[in-house]
Amino acid sequence: MRYTTSTLAGGLLAAFLMAGCCPDKSQQANQGSPAPAASTVVAAAGQAQATLRVTPSALRECEVKPGVGVAVQVAWDASRAGVTTTKAWVQAPGGERKLWTAGGATGSQTTGPWTSPGTTFVLTDGGDRTLAQATIAAVPCK
Repeated sequence: MRYTTSTLAGGLLAAFLMAGCCPDKSQQANQGSPAPAASTVVAAAGQAQATLRVTPSALRECEVKPGVGVAVQVAWDASRAGVTTTKAWVQAPGGERKLWTAGGATGSQTTGPWTSPGTTFVLTDGGDRTLAQATIAAVPCK
């Protein structure tokens, strides 16, 4: 998968922000790491079929204000799944799944400032078969 400079810069920024989450390293070790919001679906033969990556993959709870979200970048690659058309769906915590964008087997797009911890992205083929999904993790603030 190809990454743009902005994708790499966004990932580095997310890592930097997450590193400053807690005042000391002993608290960070006790918290554990949030699950990354990247998903890969593996076929029976063991080969990756599709990937869906959200950057940043986790958001600090204290930095997301109620009713105001954060813009994230979503990148996908379903070229190994043998599809030519994909759909990216979004589901807010407790909400209904809604079509966000549609396009080719690979691509990326940045959301508006409406995502928050718990927001789930689902990548499907043109027939709505799920290829991959990712949920934005929450990082507690202390």
